[in-house]
Parts: sequence; structure tokens; C-alpha cells
Amino acid sequence: METMGRKTLVLGAGRSGIASARFLAERGCVVALHDKKPVEEWSDTARSLKQTHNVGLISGQIPSW
Repeated sequence: METMGRKTLVLGAGRSGIASARFLAERGCVVALHDKKPVEEWSDTARSLKQTHNVGLISGQIPSW
């Protein structure tokens, strides 16, 4: 599957979300990582993905549709 340039959203900034975001970014995806907690409460590892892998960080509740 071609991943280069694909836009992806990873839900949850826990261990598996961090690993998924890193995995996808390393394969050329444009990645956004989301968690309902404020970014300031995320782990240092999760927040560092912005600098190390150019991952977008999004916080807050997702509206129910």
C-alpha cells in the first residue's frame, strides 16, 4: 500500500497511538495525533513527535455526529 503523502489521524496519544503515529510518519504519511486531554498533559514522548516527526498535535473532544 502506498503511504507517501496520505493524510492520517491517529486517535489516542497513549503508547499505541504514539507508536502508530511514528510508524506512519516514518513511511511518509502526513500525521495528526489526537487525544481528548490538553496537549500539556500528554507525555513528553507524544509531544516530541511534533519536532522529531512533524506530527500535528490535536486535543479536545471530538463532536458526536
